[in-house]
Amino acid sequence: MRKLTRPFYALLIFAAGGLSGCTRAGENLARMQIQMPPHPSVSAKSTNYTPQSDAFAFCYMVNITGDGIKPNKLSCYPDGGGRTSFLPPLANASLEVDRGANRRVELFGYVPRVGETCATVGLDLQNVPLNRLFLLASQPNVAMNDPEVTVKLNVVFPGLANHVGVQSGVDPSCYATLPPVVLPEAPPLASVFRGQRFVMTANVAGDGRPTPAQGSRFKVTHEVVYVR
Repeated sequence: MRKLTRPFYALLIFAAGGLSGCTRAGENLARMQIQMPPHPSVSAKSTNYTPQSDAFAFCYMVNITGDGIKPNKLSCYPDGGGRTSFLPPLANASLEVDRGANRRVELFGYVPRVGETCATVGLDLQNVPLNRLFLLASQPNVAMNDPEVTVKLNVVFPGLANHVGVQSGVDPSCYATLPPVVLPEAPPLASVFRGQRFVMTANVAGDGRPTPAQGSRFKVTHEVVYVR
């Protein structure tokens, strides 16, 4: 079994309403600006391995749950909240959820089927076989009240046997008859997620929308180790 460990991943959260005492439409919303993680790539540490373009080609999805965020409950699937659609590596996304404390931010990875793209998966979780969906990171107790919040996630691929069905403890009948997932071979060691960049914001404008900082970037370095 292979396990991706030790990457660092950050989301930047913007409170849409600023800090003034005035009441404006949308001031109770937090707006998240995010760039999805990059496509895992194989390090030159392995000299006897030929990289495959579809190795760990996740489609990524961010999900936020907490008090006041309307849950999206589906049989066999973990509770959804405010979430993005499934997006390819490095895709940019935005998401609005109610401001508040005790939010949980989750990053999921989906391994698409042959001929399937992230765009065709869309928002409907029921289109996603449970054994192809993995919880890669989860950060509880996130307070989304300040004008700007950075959320740091430790991204881990738990291995094929620990898909969302197993991780969430649903009835095994939900996934027992699904075709097995086969990933390309990976080397014992690989370094991926290098030089990820996230767009920053200078301030929160009077209308509650974040104003991008011109030319400003937040650079994060990631490292992943494959463990058999």
